[in-house]
Order: sequence, then structure tokens, then C-alpha cells
Amino acid sequence: MMSKRQELIDKYERNKNLVINFAKCFKTFLDKTDTWDGIAFGDSKITNREYMTELIRIASQEYSQTQHDAIKNVVIQESFLPGYIDGIDTQYNNLKLMYDDIQTKLDKLNLNNRLM
Repeated sequence: MMSKRQELIDKYERNKNLVINFAKCFKTFLDKTDTWDGIAFGDSKITNREYMTELIRIASQEYSQTQHDAIKNVVIQESFLPGYIDGIDTQYNNLKLMYDDIQTKLDKLNLNNRLM
């Protein structure tokens, strides 16, 4: 059975990979649709460019080598691990929905370009 610490490490690494893939996919989508200056979310005034800049800034902090080393090596009380794991799962689920949506939109764009 996997330890809670190992589960946290594995999920942290999973999230890091998703963030990297999402950023690449989102950039490609924005380039293809030329929507960098469009509104990122219907309920905000944040542009796609601002969102992408913030995503990269936060990801570079949360998924830095220093953070990765801390997840692996810093002593964490066992009782806190389930809460950290829940938080990282929530973060993953939220970003995965956005990633899947952008990937679907990109797939449609690519299909439409092939049909033309």
C-alpha cells in the first residue's frame, strides 16, 4: 500500500505535468484563435493574456524545484497529509476540466482546418 507521503508526491507531480500541458495547449489555442486579448472568463475582466501570465507565475512558484524538494523531504505531520492531498486533487480536477475543454476546442479547430 502506498504511503500518504508518496501519494502526495505522485499527485503533486501529476498536477505539475497537467499545468505544463495545459499552458502549452492554452497558448496554442490562443495563438490559433488570436484571442489573447479576449476575456478569459465570462464573470471577470481578466484577459486570456493576463490569465496566462498569472498561470505561469503561479506554476513557476508552486511547481518549482524548491517546492518539489519540500514535498519530498520536509517533515509533514501525518494528520495534515489527507488535507493536502484533497487540496491537490481539487486543484487537479478544476484544471483538468479546463484542459479538456481547451483540448476539445483545439481538436475542433484542427479538424475544421483539415476539412477546408
